[in-house]
Amino acid sequence: MFVVRGWMLLCISALGLGACAQRAAGNPVAPAFANYYAAHGGMRTLGRALSAALIVDGTETQYFLGGCLQHYPNMTVGSAVILCALPSELRLEQPRLAADAMPGGALGFAETGHTVQSAFRNFFVTHGGAEFFGYPLTEALVRNETQLVQYFERSILVWDSQLPAQQAVQCLPVGSFAFDRNQVPLQSFQPVLGAAVADDASNADDADALAAFAAAHGGTLVFGERLSAPRTAPDGAQEVVYENGILVADSASGGAATLRPLGRAALVQPGPPAQQLLLPGVQYFPETGHNVRDAFNGFFERHGGRSLFGLPLSEMHIEGGMLVQYFENAVLTFRSGAVSEQGVALRNLGRSAFDAAPDGAATAEPAAGLTLHTWARFPIARADDEQEIFVIVLNLSQRPVEQALVTLQFATAEGPAVFVLPATGADGRTSLVLPVAALKATERGAVAYTALARAAQTEAQVRSSFNVQQ
Repeated sequence: MFVVRGWMLLCISALGLGACAQRAAGNPVAPAFANYYAAHGGMRTLGRALSAALIVDGTETQYFLGGCLQHYPNMTVGSAVILCALPSELRLEQPRLAADAMPGGALGFAETGHTVQSAFRNFFVTHGGAEFFGYPLTEALVRNETQLVQYFERSILVWDSQLPAQQAVQCLPVGSFAFDRNQVPLQSFQPVLGAAVADDASNADDADALAAFAAAHGGTLVFGERLSAPRTAPDGAQEVVYENGILVADSASGGAATLRPLGRAALVQPGPPAQQLLLPGVQYFPETGHNVRDAFNGFFERHGGRSLFGLPLSEMHIEGGMLVQYFENAVLTFRSGAVSEQGVALRNLGRSAFDAAPDGAATAEPAAGLTLHTWARFPIARADDEQEIFVIVLNLSQRPVEQALVTLQFATAEGPAVFVLPATGADGRTSLVLPVAALKATERGAVAYTALARAAQTEAQVRSSFNVQQ
C-alpha cells in the first residue's frame, strides 16, 4: 500500500500557491495519465483536468474534478498510475456488516466489511472496481430526497433519481475539493457531470462514444468485428452492430452504453431458478435466481458486468458440446480445453440480428419486466430507531413504474413479518417507516428482508438487510 501525501501538499513552492488556484480552461490530460484516464471512464468518472501535470512530493500528479492521479514509473506490481486515497476530512467509515447481514447478490468486500450493489455496483464494476475506486467504506446512504451516496477509499459516488438512468451514478468532485481548500463544503457539491457537460470532450457524438465504450470494455475480444456504421434505431437510440451484439447508447447517455437484449431473445425457455452456490468466485443474482461462476464470472466482471451483459437467465450448461450461459444481453461460451477466462467468448448474436435485419429495422426490442432497488435509511440502526425502508421500482429500461404494489417480508427471530407499502408514485418510489424494536433482530443483530413488487402481471423481488447495534 502506498502512502500518498499529494492531497495535503498541493503544489511545490516554486510553482506558488497562486498558480495552483488558477483553473485555466482546457488543461489536457498529461501523457503519463492518458491511457489510465481513458480506461477508467475519463470524463464519466474523473471529469475535466483542473491542473496541468505537477510535481507533488516528488511525484508527477494531475488534479481532475473527480480525483487526483499520481504516476509511479518504478512500480513493479499493478498500474504505474493510481487514483489517490481520499484525505481524512472526506472519508466516512461505518462499522463492518456482519456476515449474515450481507445482502444476497451484493458484491461484498471482506477487507472493509461492506458491499456494493444495485446501480452503484454497475458503475463500480464498469469503471475499474476496487483497483480504481478502492474498497467501500460504507453502504449506500441517503444524501437528500433524490440522492444516495456511497463512500469508497478513493472516491465518493452519488446516485440521483432525477438523472437519466445511464447518468444516474456520478462521482462527487473530490479532486476539486482537494485542489482548492477554499471551496464551499463538499456536502454542497453536485456530481461531476454537472460541471463536466460544458467541456468539449463531452460533446462528442454518440458514434464516437460507442466506439470508445467498446474499446474500453474489451474491444474485439468482447464485441467482435464491427458490422455496421452508426445508425439510429426505431426507438431513437444510436447503435452500432458488432458480431457479438448490438451496442446502443441513448442520445442523453453521456457516453454510457449497453447491449441490446439479444440473449433474452435467443433463449427459448429461461432456466428454472437455481440454489445459491456459496463458493469462492461465484455471484448469485436473486432477481433471476442464477449463479455466475468460475471463468464466466471473471469475464463478466472484467468486461462490464450486469450493466453490459444484463442478468443471467440460466446456469452454465452444456449445449452443442460447448459450455454456455445465457444472459439478458449476451450468450457466453467457453472453449473446450481452456483453463481461464481467456477461453470465454460471446456468441455472435449481433451477426445473426444483422443478417436478419441489416437496415436496423428490427433491432430495438422493448424492455419488459421489473428491476428493484431497496435500502434502509440506517444501514446500522439503534434498537430505538424508527427505521425507513425505501423501494424503487423500475422497468428494464430503468424508467420508474407507477402504481406498482410492493410488500416487504422480514425474517425475524419470531418468524416472517409481512408489510404492504403504499403504491409507488410517479418516480417509482415507495417506503415504509416502522420501529426497529418491532422487528426483533436475530442474535447477530441482522434484520433481513425481501422486497416484492408486482405491476402489469409482472413481478420481481430482491433481498437486502440492515444491522442493529447490540
